[in-house]
Amino acid sequence: MKIRMEPLVTAVAIGAVIWMVGSLAGLLIGYRSFQNMMDSPIFDEAALEEINNSADPLAAMFGEDFQSMMVLTSVANLLQCLSWLFSGISAGAAYVVVHRRYDPAAVGGEAGAGAVAGALAVIAGYLVSTIVSLVVIFPLVGDFMGQLVSVGGPEMAQAFDQMGSMMVVMIAGGAICSIVFYGVIGAVTGALGAFIGNSLAKPTA
Repeated sequence: MKIRMEPLVTAVAIGAVIWMVGSLAGLLIGYRSFQNMMDSPIFDEAALEEINNSADPLAAMFGEDFQSMMVLTSVANLLQCLSWLFSGISAGAAYVVVHRRYDPAAVGGEAGAGAVAGALAVIAGYLVSTIVSLVVIFPLVGDFMGQLVSVGGPEMAQAFDQMGSMMVVMIAGGAICSIVFYGVIGAVTGALGAFIGNSLAKPTA
């Protein structure tokens, strides 16, 4: 089965969308918790004493109790795991099914084609989700660091300056490792999806 561009683009788009659904669900929950923390009086020493002495410090800080936070976090993690799994599988299956519409007699090489589609779908989904996360979260992180500097003074600002270049290197290195790791996962699940797609779209005799 020679790889064709039309079914490959379709398969990658389907897989990437599935990946982003789970990732963005986690992002929304994380954004909500972070925003609640920013809106809470954690930078007020007097308020911090009240938070520490409250029956549920997390509820006082994040606006919701520990049990609710755990449930939301668990749901987000489950959605992310499922989306990561089915992103590659769906891309591999979709590639074989769509390819057979263009070339019904195509046989052989389904696993390789599915692996390529799965890897590209997962990587595309990861990159787009990461960009969206950075755009959404970075303003909050900037506000948070600004609050810390206002409390910690010049020493805190100097520490952040020293950490800046290190953080850039760590983020870049982490992104590269993630692309390689998720690409391998996408290739494996994409090959599995190709077998599923092959069973759904048997070549015509």
